[in-house]
Amino acid sequence: MKKQTWKISVKRFIVLAVFAILVAIVGLVDLPRATPVSAAPHSDIFVNSTGDAAAFNPSSGTCETASGNSTCTLRAAIQVANATVIGAPHTIKFSIPSSDPGCVLNGGIAYVCTITITTLTPLPNLTRDGTVIDGTTQTGYNWGTPVGTGGSVGVGALALGTIPRATIEINFNANLEGLVVSAPNVTLKGFAFYNHTGNDLVGQFGAIEITRTVTSPITLTQLLAGTKADGSDPGVALRNQRASIEAFGYFYINNNYIAFNGRGLQVGGSGFQPDYTNPANTLPANCNSGQPALIVNNEFESNGNNSALANGATLQIYAQGVTACGNLITSTLNAGLDPSPIRGEGIKLFYNAGYNRFENNTLAYNATAGIGLYHGSHDNLITANIINNNGTATKVGAGISIGDATDSAPTAHPSNNHITRNSIYANVGVGNLGLGIDLVPVNDFTTLGVADGPTLNAAGLRTGPNSLYNFPVFTDTNGITLSGGFLTITGYAKPGQVIELFIAAPDPSGFGEGQTYLATVTEGCKVVNAQTCPAIDTDDTTGAYANASGTDDTNKFSFAIPTASLAAAVNQGTRLTMTGTDASGNTSEFGHIGVVGANPTAVRLSSMTTSVSAPSNWMTIVFGGLGGLIVGFAYIVYKRKR
Repeated sequence: MKKQTWKISVKRFIVLAVFAILVAIVGLVDLPRATPVSAAPHSDIFVNSTGDAAAFNPSSGTCETASGNSTCTLRAAIQVANATVIGAPHTIKFSIPSSDPGCVLNGGIAYVCTITITTLTPLPNLTRDGTVIDGTTQTGYNWGTPVGTGGSVGVGALALGTIPRATIEINFNANLEGLVVSAPNVTLKGFAFYNHTGNDLVGQFGAIEITRTVTSPITLTQLLAGTKADGSDPGVALRNQRASIEAFGYFYINNNYIAFNGRGLQVGGSGFQPDYTNPANTLPANCNSGQPALIVNNEFESNGNNSALANGATLQIYAQGVTACGNLITSTLNAGLDPSPIRGEGIKLFYNAGYNRFENNTLAYNATAGIGLYHGSHDNLITANIINNNGTATKVGAGISIGDATDSAPTAHPSNNHITRNSIYANVGVGNLGLGIDLVPVNDFTTLGVADGPTLNAAGLRTGPNSLYNFPVFTDTNGITLSGGFLTITGYAKPGQVIELFIAAPDPSGFGEGQTYLATVTEGCKVVNAQTCPAIDTDDTTGAYANASGTDDTNKFSFAIPTASLAAAVNQGTRLTMTGTDASGNTSEFGHIGVVGANPTAVRLSSMTTSVSAPSNWMTIVFGGLGGLIVGFAYIVYKRKR
């Protein structure tokens, strides 16, 4: 049998090739194609009554409080959503007529509908994953002037939005429990809530409670937490007595106004342990750290009422792995019955809170400390925040207080808390004891509270909050000079200490505060890098000092920092201060202030060398001189050859 041979003419080959190309092109075109079978569409439940009756038959999927009455309350809607275990989850929307007895015309602009929960009958827990409760769907939402300050926050000037006025508000009617969310992927948005008491017996402190069972993010946004629908104070009798929100596990709390609560927001037991000790990992402008516990772009105001029940802090954290970024936290009060000196912080960390990150927030005008870290709080990063005017005429104040509080266990020293590149100023309070950063040992904390004035340096290793780590010290005379495009600083620092230099906003203590970050240098560094060594340390000697900063026998340093590398301009007479941080992340208090002076002996050798202001710059002199000799010798050889 003959072997068959296939022959294709050139013409046929071209036709086949063109056909193949056309088939490929058609494959790229988005032609109509069969629609795959999918789950039932996302369904809506419309709340049309401010009443509080239960659902007649939740499992039927129909929201009604009696057979055929078509009345749907919030309670009934939650029951129906919970009962829907097959198919897509529900969105609970609002369509309450203005004629409802719970709706009142507010400001002649919009009807605000108040849902009052029955006394001793809390709302059912929200257990259906993916449920949305959307208050923005009620007619008139976003009426009048928005709520909040707006503007920008943090050193990075992140934009802070305002919150629209709501037309739905929930009065929890002094119930011990509020709205408990125990399902993942739930969203709550666009309503106001107030008048929650809290329940010590079951450990529920939030009017909205996100439970530990949640395994994927709960989103809370555009809420007016603790206020009326127009953002106003509901009054002493109707305030949330404890926290407006208590959150565990995964959550995204974004763009809310949280005010007039005993405690603004409490976060516990999240359990994540990212490494937040490295400030080089700067968050993006949207503050998304990629972590599952985010508190972003919220405004907290005038929390800390009823502090006998609520500890009087705005943001209270005993968790790990929380990111708080882009928030405004202001006017935390200490107005309750408890006179404890650790009430009234903007942010309070306790019970071994660790690996949390606080970046680009503004914390101002809080009763005691802007941020307080107690009870073994560890490995937290505080960076790029503006912290100012904390403390009052009756309370000691501090920008950041790291203290050995003894009011409850655990009693381990707070440790490895890294404070970097913030703007801290005007934190004083009663008795002028307030500092920008205050490490408060146990004896002082017990008697004085969040601030005790400067903790002076001492030789050797110490125990206490952040190891009572020594701050760097300027040389007593000619310690800071400005000449020839270089800022030269000399002084004393622990071996390997990372030194941050600031323009000071002097307080009465004479130690700090550091308002404007300038540069970071590292004691002993010999290789230039932009982050931590813009200039090498040219002093390898040691020395002892005994002055207003304390005493120590330690390493000396000398840096000639190019002024072009500084984050802000300095001039003769500018007052500077420093902090120091060790390899574990323990940051010191601000050091004693030094003043920039002229250096008449500085010599500018060439455009390739540094200014010389002290004998410690002998390497510059030697190598500059050798360079000159080499150039001169080359010129002589050249002339002889001619």
